[in-house]
Amino acid sequence: MRGVAERIAEAWRALRGRRVVVPARTLNAVVGLQLLRLSAADFCAAFTNPAAEPGLSTPLDTWIKNSEYGPLVTDAQWDIVRFEDRLHTVVPHLGWVYAELPAGDPVREGLPGLVRLLLERLDHPGLLLRAGNPAAGSGRTVADLHDRFGFRPYAGPERLDVASIDDGLTVVTDGAVDRKGHQPPPKLYFRPAFYGDDERSRTLAAATSGFHRQDLPLVEWLRGPACARIVERIESAGLPAGAYESNPAASAPEVVARVAGTLGVEEDAAALYLQLLALPAPTDRNVRTWNGWQAPRHQKAAGVLVERGLVAEDKRPRAGRKVFLPGEWIHAKKPYQPMEAWKAELIGLRRSYNRRLENPLPLPTRTLPELFAHAWALVEKGPGPA
Repeated sequence: MRGVAERIAEAWRALRGRRVVVPARTLNAVVGLQLLRLSAADFCAAFTNPAAEPGLSTPLDTWIKNSEYGPLVTDAQWDIVRFEDRLHTVVPHLGWVYAELPAGDPVREGLPGLVRLLLERLDHPGLLLRAGNPAAGSGRTVADLHDRFGFRPYAGPERLDVASIDDGLTVVTDGAVDRKGHQPPPKLYFRPAFYGDDERSRTLAAATSGFHRQDLPLVEWLRGPACARIVERIESAGLPAGAYESNPAASAPEVVARVAGTLGVEEDAAALYLQLLALPAPTDRNVRTWNGWQAPRHQKAAGVLVERGLVAEDKRPRAGRKVFLPGEWIHAKKPYQPMEAWKAELIGLRRSYNRRLENPLPLPTRTLPELFAHAWALVEKGPGPA
């Protein structure tokens, strides 16, 4: 059986290549994310060897074709599906990889290379992605959008069965009328290579809104300053191997020193206070993992904060911790994370219609050292949690 296994392994490597070994702890943590579009193994492989990943290995030329359900984006080998699977799974979790995996982890260390490859693919002029549907009040047909996007129709390899517009950046197509005579709203597509700071791009951004923007927010964030600073932070090797960015004593020691000096507490208590202020899920388990603490050390730091009246002890569903910032607490059901209202506002997490937290965490707008510093600055200036 050993010989059989060796031959199977050789055939597998010839077919799929040799993958970087990912620590079991990292793989288990990715499994815990309960990803919908990628397996945990494929998620890790996107970071450790992105150039070999389907949809990322070569530039994509895509076009719009007719289908039973209306126009859709396609390519020669359906690599656009694999590309979008990775775009919509990897990019929303880049902040998680950066914050919750230790320095030296192969998945975390692969983040800069993956981001650069994604940016290369987005710069390919032949790539068309989905921009979503027009915002409410923008129009129900292509004819309603001529004044925004012009009159030139889309000219692809296949003649479309519906009306269309193509201004070079944005393509608009009417929805196909179904058997009941219902026509869905137009669909908007865009070429990310030409999306930037110009009038056409502003017109496209204004024509879309909210949850219907699909690929646009991911492209904007990948090209934005927060993503660039996260990449720079990882490449700087500012953390020793095994340390976590979520531990302010390792990632922002100067901020911890300021907090400790102002509050008159030891650095452990100062670091824990910053984590409670800024991190969405500072559970007891997470804090001890990030900080390398045992329970007695954690309890001592928390006790100091309780004595100073900075936090309160309590039991709350799905919190995973025993100390909380003062003020309103917002409940949430799985898979969403409950937290203090002050903190939700700090990180830009919106409530749903029922005032609960039923939206995914927003893409980060700051590195963690910047977030720790910003949270403490708010406390120093006065509008802290109360």
